[in-house]
Amino acid sequence: MKSAGWSATGATYGVYLLAHRLRSTQAVVDVATAAEALGYEYLWAGERVFYPGQAPPDAPIDFDASTVLSYVAGRTSRIRLGTSTIILPYRNPILLAKAVATLDQLSGGRVTLGVGVGSLKEEYESLGVRFAQRGVICDEYIGALKEIWTSEQPQFRGRFCSFGPLTFSPKPVQKPHPPIWVAGNSERAMKRAVEFGDAWQPELDLPQMEVAAHRFFDLSAAKGRLPPPLLAVGSRRIQITDTDASPERQPLQGSPEQVAADVRRYIEVGVRHFVLWVPAGAGDVVDQMQRFAERVIPLLLASASPR
Repeated sequence: MKSAGWSATGATYGVYLLAHRLRSTQAVVDVATAAEALGYEYLWAGERVFYPGQAPPDAPIDFDASTVLSYVAGRTSRIRLGTSTIILPYRNPILLAKAVATLDQLSGGRVTLGVGVGSLKEEYESLGVRFAQRGVICDEYIGALKEIWTSEQPQFRGRFCSFGPLTFSPKPVQKPHPPIWVAGNSERAMKRAVEFGDAWQPELDLPQMEVAAHRFFDLSAAKGRLPPPLLAVGSRRIQITDTDASPERQPLQGSPEQVAADVRRYIEVGVRHFVLWVPAGAGDVVDQMQRFAERVIPLLLASASPR
């Protein structure tokens, strides 16, 4: 099945690559290449630098996202490579711009930069960044990244970073720059996406998304963002079973018919991308990816076809 046909469902679909929980580096490649072969449009890699104190056994202390995506870029050719999510205030924007532009060049223009502000005060303190100012730092750094990627001689004067004029190379393949997707469930994250981003990617369940989507599209219209930034839903766990799950099930968990119905509801409120994840070993991940591709997507395509 080719990904070009999936867009007829009204959305695109990506796989959250839980590289730190797979059995080996080969398993990371196996999941990435399977995702591309099955027709998924995106691979997403997340970030958690450390946990303060003793972490619980299931703590998501991820591999470095840009390194993981660089590792799989050379083993894939079509699938997009996204960060979900880089904590932007942790990073010098010039160095991040260099890393992202390099990966965009090496991958043939496949990078999407997902950014957010994070929530662990201890991480901020250990990295020497002011937690209370994380929002305004994030806003400023987005502007700095765009300046670096798009100007012939970038220069920027801000509260938290200043540079230039300077010569920066390589520029990204994508023009004007790689898409910037803003993560976060808060009102401020929504406003950040409308003001500075190409997409908003909250992690919301169906009832929450129904409310948030109306606010997002109203705000986009009020700010003159027409068409609005893309609306995505981040980190939705899938578990596709052979029979119907109980009424108390979580969205995107159950039979193919139940999962397809959930996806349709998200699409109806305006969601246009899904970040899907399976918290299991490589074999289980590929099995669930295949079930979604071969049993859920056909149901969505059938319901989207003109009658």
